[in-house]
Amino acid sequence: MMEISVSEKSGWVSDLIFRELKRFEEDAKVSADCVNVVRVDNRITSVGLDIRRSEV
Repeated sequence: MMEISVSEKSGWVSDLIFRELKRFEEDAKVSADCVNVVRVDNRITSVGLDIRRSEV
């Protein structure tokens, strides 16, 4: 199994979070006005979202 560094894992997880958030926005017709990803020692500890309904 390939060894993955902590910073590479954090980058991969961040990409996954934002990809899924984009899918959620499109499906639910909402938008994330603010996304706050908190990292401690290159590890994601929390993700905060401020979600607003899109104008249709």
